[in-house]
Amino acid sequence: MAAIHQVEQLATQIHNAPVVRVPVVDLLPADSPRQAGEDSEHIENLLNQSEELPALVVHRATMRVIDGMHRLEVAIRSGHEHVPVRFFDGTDRDCFPLAVRLNAAHGLPLPTADRIAAAARIVRSHPEWSDRRVAALVGVSPKTVAGQRSTGEAPQLNARIGQDGRVRGPDVARRRRLAADYITNHPSASLREIAREAGLSVGTARKVRLRVESGQDPVPDGRDGRDDDGESTARVVHRSTCAVPPALPEVTINEIVECLRQDPTMRMTECGRVLLRILGANKALTARPTALAMVVPQHHAVSVALAARRIAVMWSQFAEELERTDDDRAAPPRQIS
Repeated sequence: MAAIHQVEQLATQIHNAPVVRVPVVDLLPADSPRQAGEDSEHIENLLNQSEELPALVVHRATMRVIDGMHRLEVAIRSGHEHVPVRFFDGTDRDCFPLAVRLNAAHGLPLPTADRIAAAARIVRSHPEWSDRRVAALVGVSPKTVAGQRSTGEAPQLNARIGQDGRVRGPDVARRRRLAADYITNHPSASLREIAREAGLSVGTARKVRLRVESGQDPVPDGRDGRDDDGESTARVVHRSTCAVPPALPEVTINEIVECLRQDPTMRMTECGRVLLRILGANKALTARPTALAMVVPQHHAVSVALAARRIAVMWSQFAEELERTDDDRAAPPRQIS
């Protein structure tokens, strides 16, 4: 799984920030990704809730609300002069992406039009972020982000930072050949190992291996040095010169599942709901592995262990499937032995 997005780190920092109470009159309206403004029905629902609402997130330097305009309106209508706040001390440039991330975390998902508009804005403010990185944050496809970038309003850079924190540059043809040499010398190497050694995406490493196994040149004819997902690839360049984000903390399965449950594209399809149920079951396994192992009768232990190992293999292949490019997914999957 790719490293957590830089904005996830900011969201985690805010979650751990202390809550303080500030005067309502000191706060400025949010630079919200919601183009239509606040939803009156959602405000009414919040007004009818008995439990205390979460603290607002506010940019300390400007006192502008980043997340919580609905909650602020509830406080105003309820006659409160102060509201609980968690301060964000980062740059003004990062406020909007953070607002998009925080809006995706609670119960009122952004409409599709707002997500597309947010993607267009982020590729202008953060042109160094890859299409996939923006897509993962906003909740649209990488092709949609690429379409917004192609309008010409966003600066065009020779390198971009992907979800994994790697800087992708223009020398993929050379790295494809490096990958081919590595595959020849290490025929049993995993795709992830090949990708790491050559500085390619896992999807491109898969394509190179298929071309090598079929006797083809690892670089397709006419390829201009761009990666198969439309983004040029290079190994990590020194952080001090390329402003690559620092190493980020791992998320828990619980956090991943809860985030997915907020995404309507997961809840509205049968396959999405099935995946949520499967991931939910794995939450229990992660929380109590020893207790679950104890309930397996001794005479079934070997069989259950075999099943667990085969499931682990399937999860590993499923993870590789998620990391494949769109073109890769058109190819038939490998058989599970």
